[in-house]
Amino acid sequence: MATKPAMNCEPLKKLIREVPDFPKKGILFYDITTLLKDKKGFAMLIDALAEHYIGKEIDLILGTGQDGTHMIYAFPDASRLVTTNVGSGTVTIFEKRAGPRPNWSTTTLAAAPRVEGFDVSPDGKTAWAANAGDGTITTIDLATKTAASFSPNVRGANRLKFTPDGKLVLISSLGSPDLTIIRASDKIEVKRIPIGKGSAGIQIQPDGARAYVACSPDNYVAVVDLRSLRVVGHIDAGTNPDGLAWAVVPRL
Repeated sequence: MATKPAMNCEPLKKLIREVPDFPKKGILFYDITTLLKDKKGFAMLIDALAEHYIGKEIDLILGTGQDGTHMIYAFPDASRLVTTNVGSGTVTIFEKRAGPRPNWSTTTLAAAPRVEGFDVSPDGKTAWAANAGDGTITTIDLATKTAASFSPNVRGANRLKFTPDGKLVLISSLGSPDLTIIRASDKIEVKRIPIGKGSAGIQIQPDGARAYVACSPDNYVAVVDLRSLRVVGHIDAGTNPDGLAWAVVPRL
């Protein structure tokens, strides 16, 4: 059977607006709202997305009903999902319901403008979310589904990560040169580490020894020693590094 050639999506790129030096100098921001407002382009985008899944089994489709759903966290047993919705300034919690016909419940909580990066504590009890719009942090009790907030004043807060022991929280910012370290137990600032012109994605070694932080305007990943709380190296990463993830490399 002949394979249908993949749809050419190159024309869609011309419909995406490029905004240089936003949210700060050195970052090229891609604004897809211009694509979404173009009727033909939007239809083509939907067709291209659907084409990718033709003939493939889809396990589940969930909708938040919010604007700009972005980051997502899945619990190890896949019983709960948490996501932030940047445009709506909200956090959504999906929970699987047991029964002969399992389905999912949805709870949406107000956070603050441009809530984006977030993490769930290692014990699975709380979620912390960074709000870029006002520099606050929203904390959510996942058992009671109640939200509170505090203000570490992290301008342009972008990503947030718990250390594996749950004692510290790292907050990056595209609007500040510092990586902010917060003590989780009392929400007190421990230190601000100069890291570059701005920063985004964060990954931490499973042993908690080092953090790796994508510094988008600087085109490198900063290596932070979490014992001394200082930058100990840089890794060249190409233009505008952002999200980070661990890769599983099989041993030969």
